[in-house]
Amino acid sequence: MKKGKKNDAADAAAICEAASRPGMRFVPIKSLEQQGVLALHSARSLLVKQQTMLANAIRGLATEFGLTVGLVKGSVKNLGRYAASWIAWWPNRPSSTAALT
Repeated sequence: MKKGKKNDAADAAAICEAASRPGMRFVPIKSLEQQGVLALHSARSLLVKQQTMLANAIRGLATEFGLTVGLVKGSVKNLGRYAASWIAWWPNRPSSTAALT
């Protein structure tokens, strides 16, 4: 139910109206332990998401240079050794000082 524009007064009125309805179910307050567990799950979920994003970015950059990396977990870790040997072999590679200037 919407009555005009969204502001704090309209929100407070909607909360009071909803709380006075007989069929309204209330959610119990979470304990500190429950909030802590939810925070840990949320943080872990974020870290897993960022880890996946980073691995995909590394795989994409490696593909630009012709290096293919599998989707198997841990394959990106092995990319460093493979890339180092590939760069040492790469003919006509730019010198490290030329890249900085």
